[in-house]
Amino acid sequence: MKRLKVANFVLSIFLTLGLLLVLTVATVRAIPLDLTLSDSPQIATFSITVDYKKNKDSFTVDGTPLEFDDDGIGAPEIISNGTYSITATIDELGNASGGALVIDGTIASLGFNSGTLLTGNLTAFGFPDAGGDPLEFLFDVTGGDAASLFGPVVGIILSDSGFTGTFSDFQNTGNGKNTLGPLVATPEPASLLLMVTGLGALFGLRKRSSVKGLFSLSVVRSNESSDSSSSCSQPFPKDWVKKGSLHKLPE
Repeated sequence: MKRLKVANFVLSIFLTLGLLLVLTVATVRAIPLDLTLSDSPQIATFSITVDYKKNKDSFTVDGTPLEFDDDGIGAPEIISNGTYSITATIDELGNASGGALVIDGTIASLGFNSGTLLTGNLTAFGFPDAGGDPLEFLFDVTGGDAASLFGPVVGIILSDSGFTGTFSDFQNTGNGKNTLGPLVATPEPASLLLMVTGLGALFGLRKRSSVKGLFSLSVVRSNESSDSSSSCSQPFPKDWVKKGSLHKLPE
């Protein structure tokens, strides 16, 4: 009887843990990406409108790109006929299942005349654990005249979007703020740990080699001293001694 009670108790614990796991999985949501973006190249976009429709899982961003800073030097280039668009499918838990970035326009001074500046496919989406702004996006760059300047991945940090922490319908007309640029490379924790471990091992190896070399040198000097003492303990030949003084030893 006692064993049965223990078995039932253990079973209830496992059932409780399983229920908690199911609930946790059911409420999984995006986590912050903590993006750090380079100062250049960057596209400055204004009059940003954000709109989310819960019943369609539809998230859209529209704006007007006006300036392009390609190198961080001097005045930015002017974008003509620019349009800016993000479309994404995001459910009510904040999980994104796809999306795209399209920035159109021309920049005559740089020879960007195709009409498309930058395009990309959404690969990651995140927001703070506590909810609210900023919303962060990662896109794999797929084309556009400026694609080679941005590299393979571009990040976007969107603030003042109207998002308050829950994906119910929200909208913010014309007041959004946007930062767009390539990522600044930062070591991941695992890579950083590996680098520190490698440096520590290298330092230890050099220190060990130094100690070993010092020990070997000490042994050699000790042997030399022993040889010297042994040789000096022998009487000098008579022809080396003259009037109680030592002549220079023959080479």
